[in-house]
Amino acid sequence: MTFLHPIKNLYLKLTRGVGCCDLADYDHYIAKKISKDLTLYKKESPQGYPSHLTQEKWDEIIDKMIKGFDLHTSDRYMYEEEEGKSIDEAGELFGKYMFNIWI
Repeated sequence: MTFLHPIKNLYLKLTRGVGCCDLADYDHYIAKKISKDLTLYKKESPQGYPSHLTQEKWDEIIDKMIKGFDLHTSDRYMYEEEEGKSIDEAGELFGKYMFNIWI
């Protein structure tokens, strides 16, 4: 890695929205973005939820997604079995409900 690499990475982030370092570890980059956005969604969203759920159940689903994506962005590469299940569940829930996440 040269001393110019951080400058190149910053330039790519500013011009393309994602730097080469982000692409090298893309799953962590996306998980961090999703977690941050879901946390903001939960904080800023008016009370609303998919019609087949209750507000309480929807909040629980959002919390599970945030928890799993946060775990995935930790600096660890090994997880306890329950943590791995939480990470997998977050991905499954996000895939199922991503079109219901809007303000």
